Amino acid sequence: WLKTSEFKSEFVRQRQELIDLALHELKTTASEAVGVLRGLLKAEGEGVRLRTALGILEHIGKFIELEKLEGRIEELERSLKK
Repeated sequence: WLKTSEFKSEFVRQRQELIDLALHELKTTASEAVGVLRGLLKAEGEGVRLRTALGILEHIGKFIELEKLEGRIEELERSLKK
């Protein structure tokens, strides 16, 4: 079946549709997840607060790296179009 172009094309389309749906679900629960993390920053246990704070900082760092990378890619694409 994977050898036929029609089947393969439809398979890829449906797989992407599932991925898009999953990403939408994740996006809709993001604010709730942030609320949970905020709550954990006030937890009684120092270990929980520490791990939560470190996790938040780690994710912020990754987000900043991705933003910088996106900017560099956009800059490269603009320079290639010239």
